[in-house]
Amino acid sequence: MLKVFLIFLGLLALSSATTLYTEAEESTSDPTDTTTAPEACLYERQPWASVNPSQYYICADNKPKLTNCNEGYYFVRNATLSGCIPAKKMNPNCVNLDVTVGPCTGINLKQPQASQVLTNFWLCTEENAAPVELTCVDDKAFVKQEGYLGCFDWEVWRALRGCN
Repeated sequence: MLKVFLIFLGLLALSSATTLYTEAEESTSDPTDTTTAPEACLYERQPWASVNPSQYYICADNKPKLTNCNEGYYFVRNATLSGCIPAKKMNPNCVNLDVTVGPCTGINLKQPQASQVLTNFWLCTEENAAPVELTCVDDKAFVKQEGYLGCFDWEVWRALRGCN
């Protein structure tokens, strides 16, 4: 009975900690990062970041317009730079430059593999077959890192990858 009670207390503490962490994340979130298009322009004459690192917003006709960087480029806005830059100049946590697709054997048969395209992943359908590149639904980003595996919202992807 004591063991059940202690497990219950542990779960209660974990639940409370998760709630506090979530509330802290919400209170410190960056207002320039949003998963849905903002209703008003954040800046009239400057672009601002989307949560997807290859997209950004500009103000057109007093409305935010989501814009894409060219393939292989990612949006950065900081004290020294504002615009799309090549992937090789990005924080390595924010891009998949070193991805190589392994053969369809062993662990690769059981788990999808990351792609250089952040919203895609490689899947082996059978042993020794050619891997198939698939896209996450709903413009989510693929993560295979530190026990996480799958397609996640961009905010979660950024947190898991340390790409803020």
